Amino acid sequence: MVDFEKVEKLVQKANVSYEDAKNALEAANGDMLDAIIALEKAGKVNSQASFTTTSPESSPYKDVPAVVDQTNKTEGKSFFKDLGAAIKRGFRYTVDNSVRVVRNDVEVIKLPLWISIIAMLAAWELLLIVIVISLFFDCRYSVVGKDKVGIIYNVCKYLAGNQINILDIAQTIVSDWFNMIMIVNIQESGKDFATIADELRQI
Repeated sequence: MVDFEKVEKLVQKANVSYEDAKNALEAANGDMLDAIIALEKAGKVNSQASFTTTSPESSPYKDVPAVVDQTNKTEGKSFFKDLGAAIKRGFRYTVDNSVRVVRNDVEVIKLPLWISIIAMLAAWELLLIVIVISLFFDCRYSVVGKDKVGIIYNVCKYLAGNQINILDIAQTIVSDWFNMIMIVNIQESGKDFATIADELRQI
């Protein structure tokens, strides 16, 4: 298989098509002179052919490596920019939301989500035991956050798109914090409860 540089040189020297240059070089086992002679015998060499050498600086493809390198750098910057934006959104979510514990309709404790995450990472076994025990005392856990436009719309849109029927709904806003309780039927949905819960957390 002949390389592209030889094909390009032969195209410029003999003023023939790339296909003719490639075929001639393959027939001549890559020898430039034999390829030119073969093209002359076949009558394919143009009378205006130039047999001057071509410097790398005059090649129409001399800027290709620089363009490729610039493209790679741009893609790399875009990746890190998107990663930084995702980390920032995640951090903002942990700041704007809290874990709320309610027992008998009375709020027992409410901690910022980031503190809850640190506690879970530091002592997840102990925290898991506490959560399991607290459930026997009618404690309920939920994640609440600051009110923003479109929360109910986005939740309802997700539920409708996944064939989840809303049986009852109640919501309230207390000191800029939005609280919503929904009773839904997921029997017609093709997703299990864990998947639905994970996807709703992204809204």
